[in-house]
Amino acid sequence: MALVFDFLRRSTALEQLAAMKRRGLVTEDEFLSFSQETQEFVNRVLSIFP
Repeated sequence: MALVFDFLRRSTALEQLAAMKRRGLVTEDEFLSFSQETQEFVNRVLSIFP
């Protein structure tokens, strides 16, 4: 959980978003509100580190 909420900064935002999605802290509707590029990045991270 610390990975999700500690050290919030723009440089780690996408990794933190991936961690939130992995833990079910972001709904699918919320996730779909992000840009296609952001969604693809997060999905790529989650496919590499399931």
